[in-house]
Amino acid sequence: RRFVVPRDGYIFLYPDMAQIEARGTAVLSKDKKLIEAFTVPIDWPGHPKHGMIDSHTRVVQLMKDRVTITRDQAKRLTYAAIFGGQAKQLAVELNAEAFRKGEGAKALKTEDVQYMLDTFFGVFSRLKAWHLSLSDEVLRTRRLRCPLTGREREWVGYILDPKTKGLKHEIAKQ
Repeated sequence: RRFVVPRDGYIFLYPDMAQIEARGTAVLSKDKKLIEAFTVPIDWPGHPKHGMIDSHTRVVQLMKDRVTITRDQAKRLTYAAIFGGQAKQLAVELNAEAFRKGEGAKALKTEDVQYMLDTFFGVFSRLKAWHLSLSDEVLRTRRLRCPLTGREREWVGYILDPKTKGLKHEIAKQ
């Protein structure tokens, strides 16, 4: 950083697009609890983030009566849920992260992580409904229109998973 110096009269900015995907998803899905996670300061006396706006700590707080997770796990869980992650792969990632940080005493099983995802979608139920509406639109029309840009994405070829009779997982993630 000492090598890059702004010209006189200018400053460098580092705009942090903090959790922009999660924020965008909250707005597009119209999930009130997820929107609150980004807009309402945390009311958690004694917690280091008390009074701050931090969505991942909010996820931990909203889920604390149902499941115990760390903030880092909540962060990974949030993004996995938004982008269509599956419990088996998420369990691998959460365990690897915990091991790297020296927190790997108890390995999470796929069933534990599936419970976490189910709990997440129980708390943020409108997000799941939004995912399903997008999948239904793709199944009906083979295309999806971006509400922000108006651009359309079209899928040709085979889009159904023969096992689940729904969209192929890779297409649903997209």
